[in-house]
Amino acid sequence: MSQPTTKERILEASLELMNERGFANVSVADIAAHLGISPGNLTYHYPTKRDLILALRDHVAGRYLELAVDWRPDRVLEQGAAWLRAVARETWHSRCLFRDAAQYLTIAPEFRERSRDDVLRLGRRQVVHYLQALMDGGHMQRVPASEVEALGTSAWIVLRYWIDYLVESHDVREIEPAHLDELVRHFEAVIGPHLTPAARRSLAAES
Repeated sequence: MSQPTTKERILEASLELMNERGFANVSVADIAAHLGISPGNLTYHYPTKRDLILALRDHVAGRYLELAVDWRPDRVLEQGAAWLRAVARETWHSRCLFRDAAQYLTIAPEFRERSRDDVLRLGRRQVVHYLQALMDGGHMQRVPASEVEALGTSAWIVLRYWIDYLVESHDVREIEPAHLDELVRHFEAVIGPHLTPAARRSLAAES
């Protein structure tokens, strides 16, 4: 396996420190010191903190896109449980990008537009296709295409905005793994009434 590049090391170290301290409390000098490199070496790759947060967005977006699943009706139950957990783990890994949006959007407003153009739309499509595979596999009652779209959007909203909800409604500042367990449970609650009893039991057991 090839060693990570300096740019990749900078991005992962930035996530680590910002997850721990918050975006506003981490400077370029902090990241450089954490890596044992000079600030000049870091700014050669990412001249400003704005450049860094936008690069982090692209880095994390790529990691999410790697989680995309080619849903198979004969395996969708196990695929779905694994996918939800993988998405939850990735959300935990990059939690500062969800938790600290109010801090970085002031200097990088295009962050939100870029997310809207790829991860958000593609993520919703993943959920809709997941529901379609559940129906094709006999694990979910047949519903009209328009209802599948609406149900998929509702489930995706839970999956994508759960941390935003915690921050805004409960003033949560430290996202813990237990919060991601709640996310999975709420996602399942949205689609559960449409699943067969066997599928509900299977999904609960896998999750």
